[in-house]
Amino acid sequence: MVMKSAASWLFKSIRRRLFRGAVQAFPLMNPLEFEAGSRHITISREYLNRSFPGNPNGSLGE
Repeated sequence: MVMKSAASWLFKSIRRRLFRGAVQAFPLMNPLEFEAGSRHITISREYLNRSFPGNPNGSLGE
């Protein structure tokens, strides 16, 4: 939800200025590990890119 709010704020503020090019915003699926500079979930050492489609009753990464 924070990313959605941040992206909305960014796009609203950009509309008020003249820019050339494109702006793209992507949500983070694993924000804590992004901040830590890791691709793995700390608790389970799973790599989210390899956990999809996952199991609804599975681990944190799934």
